[in-house]
Amino acid sequence: MRWFTILVVITLIVNGCLLMSLKDVEERVYEVLAVDSHMFGNVDNAVLGWQERLWWFAEVEGGDKIRVSWFADGNVSVYIVTETQFGNLINNSMVYCEYYADFYHGVAEVSLVKSDVYYVVVANQPPMSCRVKLYEVECNLIKTYVKVERRSIDVYPFQQLGIALILIGVWRFALLLHLKY
Repeated sequence: MRWFTILVVITLIVNGCLLMSLKDVEERVYEVLAVDSHMFGNVDNAVLGWQERLWWFAEVEGGDKIRVSWFADGNVSVYIVTETQFGNLINNSMVYCEYYADFYHGVAEVSLVKSDVYYVVVANQPPMSCRVKLYEVECNLIKTYVKVERRSIDVYPFQQLGIALILIGVWRFALLLHLKY
């Protein structure tokens, strides 16, 4: 009877180890937020005379962002406008902008709701006629989207059952030693 119990204990421990080592491959799908940035306009060390403008444009989908950064030695007006608003701005009509600033330097990031062609305009429009040096202007289109990734991972479906068999085997062995079978 004692040898039979020892054989059962060894069998439980070996089978538990074998069950723990069985693995399977499972494919999981993850949704990851991805961000792409694309520079669509920049200038370094440009001089704008009075009433001069620089502009860049990009085709934008709803939910995208435009980021513009600038640094000048005087105040410049920075606009982010749609194609229709841009036409009004060029014709000196009243303009409703997506974004407007009038500073020496700054960084603006604007989330755009509708799909359209958007323009970034940098203009020298001070009340007096003077030149402004643009040290740097950079325009970026930022797209955010959900990317689906598939990953294969190793899973051990019988790990808990294997641990349970090993624990039962060890418990039986301890009981065997304690009772001095």
